[in-house]
Amino acid sequence: GARDALGVALEQHVASTGTSFFEHFFLPFVVGSRAEERGDWETVIERYQTSNDFWRAQGGQLALPCTRLNVAGAMAQLGRVKDAWGELDASLEQATRPGWEERLFLPEILRMRGWLQARSGDLDAAAASFNESLGEARRAGMRALELRTAVSYGWMMLDQGKRQEALALVEPLHAGFTEGRDSADQRDAGELLDACRR
Repeated sequence: GARDALGVALEQHVASTGTSFFEHFFLPFVVGSRAEERGDWETVIERYQTSNDFWRAQGGQLALPCTRLNVAGAMAQLGRVKDAWGELDASLEQATRPGWEERLFLPEILRMRGWLQARSGDLDAAAASFNESLGEARRAGMRALELRTAVSYGWMMLDQGKRQEALALVEPLHAGFTEGRDSADQRDAGELLDACRR
């Protein structure tokens, strides 16, 4: 897809200054993030992998579970499910590695696992993953991630005709937020609730 103006301007600036960290790590991360907003999945994969490869080449490991999840999601959107599982499994392995203290990524990793399982039709496994994600988010006090997982789970419930169950899960979480109503997660929650009430 076409690069947006900010991405092009950043690339030109970084190329002219020759700043290695920004050129090979930060800039691809920013461009990948903006591509994600547009649904430009090929760019998401290419830019995040560039960022990850540079980070690993510098000896970096921390936070890779997060960016690998972005790659996994983009791969799944393109039908590259086996590759998506590879990225997801690597994220989960690192996040649960003793001593690394990266469990903060677990709610999102488990949500993504549930989403992939639901897409492949394994609804029982998906429900288990979503519930595990909800538990991790609650233990960590991560209300935004709890809502994000609830919405993913809620859509699956709605697809199964479980309208009331989806409402019961998502409505109280959504109502608990008094700020950030224009965030993507809040908008997604609102769309699900509207769909449940039809």
